[in-house]
Amino acid sequence: VYTFAMPMILAASIYRDIAYSIITSGSYLIVVIAIVILGIHTGKFGYIDLNTSILQIVSSITIAVTNIILTKVRDLNYLTQIKELEDSKEKIEYAYNHDLYTGLYNRNYLMNNMNNLFTISRLPISIAVINANGLKLINDFYGNKVGDAVIAGMGKIIRQRLDDTYTVIHLNSDEYTILLYNTEENAAMEIMEDIRKAINITSISGIQVSAEYGIAVMSDINITLDSCITLAKNVLYQKKLMSKNSVKSRLIESLKQSLSESDFETEEHAERTKDMAVKLAKRLGLSDDEQSKISLLAILHDIGKMSIPREILLKPGKLTDEEWEIMKTHTNKGYEIANQSLELKPIADYILHHHEKWDGTGYPEGLKEDNIPLLSRIITVVDSHDVMTHNRPYHKAMSNSEAKEELIRCSGTQFDPNIVNVFISMLDENTKQEVS
Repeated sequence: VYTFAMPMILAASIYRDIAYSIITSGSYLIVVIAIVILGIHTGKFGYIDLNTSILQIVSSITIAVTNIILTKVRDLNYLTQIKELEDSKEKIEYAYNHDLYTGLYNRNYLMNNMNNLFTISRLPISIAVINANGLKLINDFYGNKVGDAVIAGMGKIIRQRLDDTYTVIHLNSDEYTILLYNTEENAAMEIMEDIRKAINITSISGIQVSAEYGIAVMSDINITLDSCITLAKNVLYQKKLMSKNSVKSRLIESLKQSLSESDFETEEHAERTKDMAVKLAKRLGLSDDEQSKISLLAILHDIGKMSIPREILLKPGKLTDEEWEIMKTHTNKGYEIANQSLELKPIADYILHHHEKWDGTGYPEGLKEDNIPLLSRIITVVDSHDVMTHNRPYHKAMSNSEAKEELIRCSGTQFDPNIVNVFISMLDENTKQEVS
């Protein structure tokens, strides 16, 4: 017992818990004490005497206490290691699902939580994409560190303007995607406009930042996320074309200048038409995508006139039949010009059909009523009103009341009656506001 039991108890208890150490050491003590009592009672100790037995008892108690202490220390170490592992796991999971620079969710989070983020109970989901204008120029002139600070600052502003019911994702280096649950497009536009204005009045690292956004709505759970993000980005890029802060706007400015030089269209006419067309589009409840397109269309719907001889464009009198046939080709020419540009391709069809008439007597295809694209019908009304109320080589300007009467007279033949009604109502409200 003394020779073999003690080492085995010692070795086994090291690899067990405190309870096992107490049980084994206690059992050993009982055996030792029993042997000692038996030896005292009989007066026979065999190979050991009383002092040796007492020494064994003391050694057993010492080993038991030592094992208890060591086991306790070991358990404390294990708890510390487990806590460290749990902390490390949390840090790894956080780093995997978050952008470390902005602290916002990243693409991994979006891809791994699709089933939780996009549910029927959250429809409609407005998906907004927003980014900074001219970030490349900021990086080139001020360095990537400043560019990163601009992106992080934008993320902070976005998060501050939204409550926790919405999800903000740092999708790419310069873009944020915002998931607005149970939010119709009009409400989403108000939210994003508030964010855009907050960013535009903020100076980050000494840089006056400006941003633009696009919105697409997921109204059906079967609509893919990629298609919504793509549509929102297209809206964003169309807006950037019209933005004075956009490098791409140089293309639009160049086309506007060419159109102005080839025709009697002026920049003032283009801006007036754009402003009125966007207001009318909002009044008609058009989407963010359609509003951005109508803005671009208002500027460039007559871009095909660049190919029409100036003597025909500027002729003060009535055109001959031959000249009129040449004039009518400007819609097809405009379609061809727009269709060759990635930025202008989304409005090519609207350019082609902006001289169609509600009764089907227009050109180039004689489309009728709702078969005419809506944006083409809108721009026809707005452009015609601006032309009537301003001087041109072939006519003098009408008064606003005369122009409204002409729109009403041609409603149902040349113009969409519903659009005319809404447009005149808008003009009347603007007149009342000016008077007051």
